[in-house]
Amino acid sequence: MKKKKLEIELLSDTCVSDGGIYNSAVDMDICHDDFGFPYIPGKRIKGCLRECALELNDWGAAINIEKIFGKQGNERGQVVIKNAYIKERGHKMEIIKNMPGTPLFHPQNVLNCHSYIRTQTALNYDTGVADDQSLRTIRVADKGLVFEAEILFLSEDPVLEDNLKQCLAVFRHIGVSRTRGLGEVKVTLLDIDSKLQKSEKGTNIIHVMENSTWLEYEIYLEEPVICKSVGEQEASSMDYIEGAKILGILGQRLKGKGEGATFTQWLQEGRIHCSNAYPAVDGKRLYEIPASVFSIKNDKRNYRNKIYSDRKTHACDEGIQLSQAKHCYVNMAEDGRLIRYSVEREDRYHHSRPKDKSIGRSLKGEEGSQLYQISSIKEGQMFRGFIEGDCGLIQKVFRLIDEDDHCMVGYGRNGEYGGCRIQVIKAGTMQENQKETLNSFYVLLKSPTIIYNDKAMYSTDVVDLQKEILENIMDGWRCEEQEMQVEKYTNITSVGGYNVTWDCRKPTIYAFDKGTVLVFHFPVGEKYKIRTGRFWIGERCLEGFGEIMVCPLADSGTYTGIFADQAKKERQSQEEKKKYDIKDVAKEDFVQKMLAKCLKEFLRYKASEIARDKKLKKFDSVLKPTVSNMMLMCRENDSVAGVWENCQKRFGKKAKGKDRKKECAESIIKFVLDGHGASQDNTRHRGLRLLIDEFEEKYNICGVYNESSASQWELSYLAELLTQIKYVVRQRETKARQGVADYDE
Repeated sequence: MKKKKLEIELLSDTCVSDGGIYNSAVDMDICHDDFGFPYIPGKRIKGCLRECALELNDWGAAINIEKIFGKQGNERGQVVIKNAYIKERGHKMEIIKNMPGTPLFHPQNVLNCHSYIRTQTALNYDTGVADDQSLRTIRVADKGLVFEAEILFLSEDPVLEDNLKQCLAVFRHIGVSRTRGLGEVKVTLLDIDSKLQKSEKGTNIIHVMENSTWLEYEIYLEEPVICKSVGEQEASSMDYIEGAKILGILGQRLKGKGEGATFTQWLQEGRIHCSNAYPAVDGKRLYEIPASVFSIKNDKRNYRNKIYSDRKTHACDEGIQLSQAKHCYVNMAEDGRLIRYSVEREDRYHHSRPKDKSIGRSLKGEEGSQLYQISSIKEGQMFRGFIEGDCGLIQKVFRLIDEDDHCMVGYGRNGEYGGCRIQVIKAGTMQENQKETLNSFYVLLKSPTIIYNDKAMYSTDVVDLQKEILENIMDGWRCEEQEMQVEKYTNITSVGGYNVTWDCRKPTIYAFDKGTVLVFHFPVGEKYKIRTGRFWIGERCLEGFGEIMVCPLADSGTYTGIFADQAKKERQSQEEKKKYDIKDVAKEDFVQKMLAKCLKEFLRYKASEIARDKKLKKFDSVLKPTVSNMMLMCRENDSVAGVWENCQKRFGKKAKGKDRKKECAESIIKFVLDGHGASQDNTRHRGLRLLIDEFEEKYNICGVYNESSASQWELSYLAELLTQIKYVVRQRETKARQGVADYDE
């Protein structure tokens, strides 16, 4: 697999929108990530390149569109185009991650440093004025930004790269309003530095022993991943990665080596079990919260585990209302602390343009035009699973994973979705299931489980499930011989799939969902030998279905417990925020730009407060001309001292009203130099220092003040103050004309 990268330089302001509205003040926003950095979706780049290929074919070129981009149905393109992110995004993200407690790096501030908002309206050609309610706002990425996108060639055919270069030669515009001055780009295909080919996450340092019969793998999502749900909505995605997806990765790699028959043999002989990959937090694989765990109404900290409720009496539970805990993934400590985790998902909007190429947008009623939404698992999350098999098979699987840590998972893998890093983190020998003499035990389903009944029909009857379980964990079990009491806490789901070979869907069936708990109690005084540990039961175990855990029901089990994650949040909210020193990163261009924007907005806010000060009210008769003159002086001078010197020359003459203007100008200058309020402190730039201290307190940072730029910021603050005073004067004049009282008095 060959890797290249696209470099996309914006030659004009560009708006690449996905149809989502992130800010109610902006009618059309650009695509940006959680940190606020703009990006260009891979699907958008792919769509533009496909349009270029269609144009070239119309002009007589021979571009193999289906081989490059794929086609509807079951034919995947041989070129994978990923999202294009701004240069040095990784370095900037590290800076932001190292300062999590300051609002300076709020996503909206980051976004504002790379974009701005434009307004547009529609004109009435008869009257020549704007139509009513036609004002629209659009955010555009700044001209000059450079984006980089990784491209993967799945085939070694050199024709693919030649065809792609031809498409890039005519790729000139992207995004909306391409015919109105937006979206002009320059695109270049470059080689990737060989030093960067090896990923930091792709280095396996473990040693798989010859007798290893299982290995644990970890998947890091570099892009959103779509694992389609077969439930209510096709557009929705599951929040875990099925074992079938991992099995498919292994099958693809074996097929690429010409060993497709080996993979088929593994499946036919049932030699391999690929578990589902569930979220991993702090190096631990989580699992679905057991259906026996119940939340307490109006209590976010505590819970009850029902498998122990009949064995203990709790007078404090009288009158409380319990409800089954909502879906999430958990890790339970021995002392009953339950740490919850919810997988982050996101929705993205996509569209396909009509077949009529004269129409430049998605339009209802046109053939081929479609606007749709896709749900996916958000990037940046970690998942863990394991693979079981014989020693030779595990050695083979380890080599398949270790040779290339990059993999593509799920749907939409040719653009924008599915990019992951996979690595083996543990390996060892499976321990045999231990036989224990028990009177009570419970069974937890860690993955969906498909069960047949006696009539060879799919079943969601708990009796069929408990029969399947007991046949696997008890030697010589017979239904009529042992009587027992079974407590049932069940979840039901629907499962399906897609058969790529036959190009058709697998039947959608109902099954027991992960989190289901069955508690078995034998009659008092009777004990039986039970095999405990992990088992695989039911159908499609190779794909991750049917993973269960059999555990003894200890007398010391915890009936009550706390949600440790909620307690942790409460502790964090009580802790004081750390103050971050900005000096270490102030040299970075984007940090300087962000500081400048935020400080300017803060100074404007403070200026608007001071502009209404009652001390200026007494100068109403000369305030307007004085402010106008001083605004001109701000443009002609490079410091507040220079402005004051000009004021003394201009207003120091012996003429009527000049002394009042000089006094007014002096009051305004004093606000800037000394701050709001009298003080004997004559420190240089005292007023600016006080404002910056307040700014640092608000943004939870320090080290903003810089002596070399103080005069410039002082002058900027004076200009803002004059602008706000002028606005207040206009407001008062308007109110006076309308006979409205001025409530600022």
